Amino acid sequence: MWGPTASAVSLPVAETVSGPAGVPTISPSATSPQLTVAADDGCFFRTALSDTAQGPVLARLTGERGFDNVGLLYIDAPYGQGLARSFEDSWEGALRAVAVGRDQTIHLAALRASAGSGTQALVVITFEDQALSIVREALEAGIYSHFVFGAAAKRRSLVTEIGGERMGGMYGTAGAPAPADERTAAWEASYEAEYGAPLRSTYVKETYDATIALALSAQAAGSLEGDANRNHLRAVGSQPG
Repeated sequence: MWGPTASAVSLPVAETVSGPAGVPTISPSATSPQLTVAADDGCFFRTALSDTAQGPVLARLTGERGFDNVGLLYIDAPYGQGLARSFEDSWEGALRAVAVGRDQTIHLAALRASAGSGTQALVVITFEDQALSIVREALEAGIYSHFVFGAAAKRRSLVTEIGGERMGGMYGTAGAPAPADERTAAWEASYEAEYGAPLRSTYVKETYDATIALALSAQAAGSLEGDANRNHLRAVGSQPG
């Protein structure tokens, strides 16, 4: 089946639904590294990159901004836990990492706990609304004035709500399109012909890939049974495809 989108939903689906039921499931956008080792009986797949790829890029970007001593606030959920661990594994400077609850709305104590002697910036790994709250509190309390954002936190609303004069020069990671080739150009031309506008949203191609992979695995298996499709998904998704 076409699967859940968020890591926090994907993990329980993989371990309590897809795996036990033997139903092959593909998420187009769940990125937590925890999903790689989920107890899913080999039934959970994804077409988006794991955050084991994003973490090193975020760490490198933070260093390139001239920082070597940072605080880190991350959402205490599969997405945040996975990306924070991936960042920490690649970060070579000083670091104070603090988890924040999914529904937490006041972050002053966590901000203070993340800020040590000589801390230069705050790395923010959470989603848009919570990131806005964290940055606003950090600025108002004078704890941080520089920020680096994970992809889910780097949103235009922060500039709109807080102001470009305070958020100018802030950096973060973001999803990147696949390298351009003839197949990518053909896909994008077909999309624009169908919908009358170029592709603007993230994970649309990954959603398409997930749907087509399921169809191809069923065709290859000659069956809609879970075990057959699970095994053929690996063949469909590997070279030569």
